[in-house]
Amino acid sequence: MMQRRQLQQNIKLSDMTRADNRKNGGIYGWLVVLGSHICCAFIFGVIQSIGPLFIAIQDYFDETSSRVSWIISLMVCIEFGVGPFVNICVKKIGYRLTVMSGAAMSSIGLLLSAFAPNIEFLYFSFGFLVGLGHGLVNSPAIGIMALYIKKRFALANAIALTGSGIGAIVFPPLLQLLIDSYGWRGALIVFSAVNAHMFVSASLFKSPSLQRTDHGENSALNVENVDKKSDIKNHGIIQTIRQLCDCGLFIKYPSFVVVCITVFFGIGMGFHGVPAHAIARAKVLKVGTPQEISFLASALGISSILGRATVPVILYLFSRYLTSSRLFGIALILTGVAYIVSGLCKTYVSYMAFSLVFGFLSGIFLTVIVLVLKDIVSGVMLTAALSLYAPFLATGGLIGPPCAGFIYDETGDYNNSFYFYGIAAVMAGLIILISEFIMNERQMKSGTVGNDVEMKVVESENNS
Repeated sequence: MMQRRQLQQNIKLSDMTRADNRKNGGIYGWLVVLGSHICCAFIFGVIQSIGPLFIAIQDYFDETSSRVSWIISLMVCIEFGVGPFVNICVKKIGYRLTVMSGAAMSSIGLLLSAFAPNIEFLYFSFGFLVGLGHGLVNSPAIGIMALYIKKRFALANAIALTGSGIGAIVFPPLLQLLIDSYGWRGALIVFSAVNAHMFVSASLFKSPSLQRTDHGENSALNVENVDKKSDIKNHGIIQTIRQLCDCGLFIKYPSFVVVCITVFFGIGMGFHGVPAHAIARAKVLKVGTPQEISFLASALGISSILGRATVPVILYLFSRYLTSSRLFGIALILTGVAYIVSGLCKTYVSYMAFSLVFGFLSGIFLTVIVLVLKDIVSGVMLTAALSLYAPFLATGGLIGPPCAGFIYDETGDYNNSFYFYGIAAVMAGLIILISEFIMNERQMKSGTVGNDVEMKVVESENNS
């Protein structure tokens, strides 16, 4: 009798485990997370490790910092500016073909950049083509996880986005080694081949409509797409485009608008040019050899991984006091303060300390932004939200690095450029914290509580 009861309990526990695995996407769901991790290593790792290449191109063409900065700005602007177009591509051809197209285009852009005769050609090959290719990879590679991983999305998101930290660790010394061995042109040829590994990740990204599910999110997505197809027949072209791009998110979720504004200042203007300018400033200060300076970017990547891995832990331990949006705002403010204080760094050790702090904090806010968006719009619409907030990030990325480069060219002091970055990051953090406080006050007065303002990761996971 006891054996029969024990057997029944074991069967029950086994059923519960299988149900939990299905809720977490099963083995295939975590393979999708692995594919996202590899993609993040390239699409974000390249941005954070471009410092050695930035210096080599500037020296080769004897160009000013502001003119070379336009390569970074255009790449970031295109990568995130095509977000609405990417959202349409996902709906029309699916996640897999969209990411494969991006992998091919970015690899072609890197290869063509190796034969650039002037800086203007790099604006097209590196800025436009690589940016467009990575843009086609960016939001689909992250957004698809929400359609597979339900219960442990915060963990899956942290695992995937640590790829950018690993890319920032591996790519800078590798890029510097390739530049020393083959020149910057040879380095780009090798990099174009390495970048093509995203094809492997893309093969894992089956469109959700092709998956059998035991839960309703994918079914809801399919029903929504059917409804949109029927609406297209009854509306004009403008209305059709608005529906395909899911622009209704701006009207439905005021918090989403606030996040877009915050991203414009905090990440677009206040982050994307920092890794390249940090390496350039280290060279001007002569804090070490070129190889030693390239390891500063690797230190940034290591600490970025720690920051990304810490996000689920912080939100779990302090869930009573912290929401994802509060953590986002606090991380931006502390990052801005670090930019401003970094002017005191005069030695290699102090510069290394700045790189570690900056990497840790940037790892936090670059990871938690995905959780903020998911808490606002739910997992079904995460890809659409990532695509729609991207143009704000792109516009800020187009303005920020050239402005910081122009400030250096005019003043001859990179500290002034970092004051600019710091003000942008602190202002963004204050915007998100003040707006959440105001919305919470309004909710308390009205006696209502909703996901749109609360934005708690733990609550969103339980609701899933």
